[in-house]
Amino acid sequence: MELIEYVEIIKKRMGLILSVTIGAALISGIISIFVLNPVYESKALMIVGKTPNSDQDKVQYNDVMMYQNLVKTYAEVAKSEKVAKETIEKTGFDMKTSELKDKLTVTPKPGTQILEITVQGDTAEKAYKLTDTLSRVFVEQVSVYMNTNDVKIMDEAQLSLKPIKPRKTLNIVIAAILGFMASLGIAFLMEYLDNTIKTESDVEKYLGLTVLASVPYFKEGDK
Repeated sequence: MELIEYVEIIKKRMGLILSVTIGAALISGIISIFVLNPVYESKALMIVGKTPNSDQDKVQYNDVMMYQNLVKTYAEVAKSEKVAKETIEKTGFDMKTSELKDKLTVTPKPGTQILEITVQGDTAEKAYKLTDTLSRVFVEQVSVYMNTNDVKIMDEAQLSLKPIKPRKTLNIVIAAILGFMASLGIAFLMEYLDNTIKTESDVEKYLGLTVLASVPYFKEGDK
C-alpha cells in the first residue's frame, strides 16, 4: 500500500478518527476533574551532622563522610513505626501508621548530609501538618534514642495549595494521543476488512479486469 492510499484512508475515516480522539480526551478530562481526588504534597529538608559556626569550628572531612553514611540510617529512623505513631498522635488525624508510611517518602540526597521528607495528603493542610509534625518528631526521636542533636530542620515544611495529582492537562494530552492512535488502527482495520468494489481502480486491482465502460450514478431527482 502506497502513502497516497494511507492518506486517502485517513481522509475517508476522518469522522471516526476525530470522534474517537475527541471522545478520549473528553473522557480523560471528566475523570481527571470530577472523579479523581486531588493529592497534595509538602516537603521538609533535614540536615544531618554538625555545621561550622566559625573558622575555629571546622568540620573535618572524615566527619562529613561519616555523616553522609549516617544519612541512610537516619532515613530509616524517619520511616519508623515509632515516628509515624507519635506524628499521628500529635496531629490528631484518624489514620493508621501504615497509611502514613504509605504517604511518606524519605530521600537521602546523594553526596550530601541532607534528607528530604515528603508527605502526601488529600488536602493541602493535612499534607503540611503531617510533614511539619513528622520532621519535628524525627528530630526528637534521634535525640532520645541515638543520644545526639546532630539532626536539624534546614527547610521547614511549606503549605502548598497546588495539587500534584491528577495532572489534568497531561492526562488529556495522553488520552488524545492514545485515542488518535487507536482510531487510526480501527480505520485501517475497517478498510482492510472492507472488500466491496467501489471504484474502477478497485475492479482492476482486486479482479484483474479492465474496465471498458461505466454507468454513472444519478440520485433521484437529478436530470
